[in-house]
Amino acid sequence: RAIHPVSVVLSNFFCSSRLHSKGVIFFRIISMESELHRKSSSTEDERTREEETRLAYSENLNVSSGSAAVQKTCHLASCTFFEYIAAVKVFLRYVVSTDTLVYMICVTSSTCFYYYFKNGQYAVDLSWVFFSFAIVFPLSWSISQAYARRERALQHMAGVKALIQSLYIAHRDWDFGTSSTWNLRDTTAGGWDEHTDRVRIVLENLVSTMKKFLQLPCPNSSRLLYTKPGRSERESLMSSWRFELHKIYTSYNQLSLSIEALKLKGLPGNEAARMNQYLMLLQWRFNELRYIKGYRTPEGIRAFAKIFIMIHSLFYGSYYAFLAQNVTLLWALLFAYMAGIAMVGLVNIERALEDPFNQNGLDKIRVEKMLNELLVDLKLIVVRRDAVVTGILPFLGAEFETS
Repeated sequence: RAIHPVSVVLSNFFCSSRLHSKGVIFFRIISMESELHRKSSSTEDERTREEETRLAYSENLNVSSGSAAVQKTCHLASCTFFEYIAAVKVFLRYVVSTDTLVYMICVTSSTCFYYYFKNGQYAVDLSWVFFSFAIVFPLSWSISQAYARRERALQHMAGVKALIQSLYIAHRDWDFGTSSTWNLRDTTAGGWDEHTDRVRIVLENLVSTMKKFLQLPCPNSSRLLYTKPGRSERESLMSSWRFELHKIYTSYNQLSLSIEALKLKGLPGNEAARMNQYLMLLQWRFNELRYIKGYRTPEGIRAFAKIFIMIHSLFYGSYYAFLAQNVTLLWALLFAYMAGIAMVGLVNIERALEDPFNQNGLDKIRVEKMLNELLVDLKLIVVRRDAVVTGILPFLGAEFETS
């Protein structure tokens, strides 16, 4: 360890005098001060290095945070842009129609007539209260009711899927017999797996028929009910409805008889009652779907709204002519087109929601996709009874073991 030169001189001086002991003490004090000074210097250097490291880390962190913020902002901006692109596509899908073209022709003719006839003598400022009462309110109410029907149909579709799966699993897994004769159904003719396969085939036919039925056109539209060509088309459509319903009811009968076959072989009455309850709930859910498809929101309200949209284009030409006198004819026509496009778009939205199973609407229930998934599920749960029991025996205990 290095010793300060002054300390050496003072030590020699005090060693030659009577103050030898005091010199030693003084020498030690100076050595300690030198050591403390050296330690404090090294500590300051370490603190400086730590501060530099901390500043460098903060700068890197700020740079990385800034780049992440820029990336997030760019992602949000691109998402917003593409959402507007999608909204424009949906908008055009609902407003580009024959009804829009007819309305634009009518409102253009009406506005020009009131604007030029007798120098605009019949161009007056009309109130929009009648417009909101006769058109907007019926349309908004019909849209809300049609959407509520779609939501109920989704719930019943989920119920149909759950009940079909539960009914199949019950036929596959529920055994019967006493404690000494458990696994009794394996000893019957055909055995367990043959019965399960028959039930699965019936359920697959039922699902396929339901899919075809729900994708048929609705036979209760006003065109089919109140026009002569529509009535003949409706009769042909109703024959298809009756044919598919007959196949569905045949599947119900086969499922009921399969439960009775198990009862005949010894299935307990409480378990047979539960299977029949599954079947009853399945029929109830499907009938809900059938009537949601067959019956629509009030015909009168929808007809009232459609007729008054066209009446509006004829009578409110007077208001648009009044607007043209105060601004320009082009501006008045653009405003008339905007109002008509909004009304026709609402009518088309309501029409698309009337039949929630119509595969041409954007908010349709994807019947084919949902029921195809159910068919796949039925194939996935086709597990032989022996494999199922062998897999769960270690967890359930000895009472399920076969003798």
